[in-house]
Amino acid sequence: MADAKAYFRSKDFISGIFFIAFGATFFALGRGYAMGTDRNMGPGYFPSMLSVILAIIGVALVVRAAFKPGAQTEMPAFGKLAAISAGVVVFGLALRPLGLVPAILALVLISAPVSVKFRWRTALLLAVGLAIGCALLFVKLLGLSIPIFGSLFGG
Repeated sequence: MADAKAYFRSKDFISGIFFIAFGATFFALGRGYAMGTDRNMGPGYFPSMLSVILAIIGVALVVRAAFKPGAQTEMPAFGKLAAISAGVVVFGLALRPLGLVPAILALVLISAPVSVKFRWRTALLLAVGLAIGCALLFVKLLGLSIPIFGSLFGG
């Protein structure tokens, strides 16, 4: 490891840290469920094992970054990250009062402008198609009790 600064900016190192963090977090959250045995798995068995595997992959990436210099990370595009996060938050807040279709329309139309290939017409078509597809899949086919149009629309 020649350059410590380059090591900590390596994509492998940063990815490994995220894998370890997610693995540890979900392992800790999954401990509240019964593990069971290998032959009679409980509800916590699969998430716990998957979390351990995720953390092991993370450790392997961190070690790999120490021995093999890789691509360096760039500064995150915080504005784009904020727009996508805002779309997800608006979706979550709008789902009950507005319903699935308007919430998906809002999510797509708030998040789409961050793309370098953004065009309003394409975004509108994507939003409408995604809203219709999700309404058919989740409400009609799977029978989930999500309002297609919420209480503000009389649904």
